[in-house]
Amino acid sequence: MTDTVAVGRPAIVRHQLERLITSGELAPGDRMAEVQLAERLGVSRGPVREAITALARDGLVVQYPNRGAFVRTVSEDDARHLYEVRSALFGLACQLAATRRQATAEIELRDLLASMRAAFERDDSEAYYELNRAFHRALLTASGNPRLLRQYEAISREISLFRARALTVSENVASSLEEHEAIAAAVIDGDAEAARRRAADHIVGGLRRHLRESTVGR
Repeated sequence: MTDTVAVGRPAIVRHQLERLITSGELAPGDRMAEVQLAERLGVSRGPVREAITALARDGLVVQYPNRGAFVRTVSEDDARHLYEVRSALFGLACQLAATRRQATAEIELRDLLASMRAAFERDDSEAYYELNRAFHRALLTASGNPRLLRQYEAISREISLFRARALTVSENVASSLEEHEAIAAAVIDGDAEAARRRAADHIVGGLRRHLRESTVGR
């Protein structure tokens, strides 16, 4: 049992550090100090070092000789490029999901939309944010292409370094919800082209929202 836990510890630590980065608790430019992070997570420095190396491969961390590791900072140009790729991937996923029209996916999408509307109506942006992620993942899973899902999630991790949680703004949540409902309707109706177009436009709209909120906050 101890050996199994020891082998799995770097993966657990990597997941914990990734969550700290994508949630914004570790902000772009922050130093990934091994000693402090090990103390924070209650582990030795070894698993932290391995996790940081893995996160560097994923594009979330940059490592500099003799300086250490830092949370990566994503420029607006980088973000635009990432969103272009994300838009194409999500559009393809929804096109495939509409073509395959799985009954279980339809039920999950309807349930998620109901939960998202409830979160919006009670002004629970944190719950909406998590449901938003689940909605995207449900559509990607419904595409039937696991490689597409992995590529999309890798891009999304990098994008999390740029966006400033624009979904905390009520106006943005309302727009997001309307777009989600339109995407789901096209997928459920089996309209592959509409699903692709609406999904791609949704991602582009997300970039506009994030850029607008970033500008307001300056």
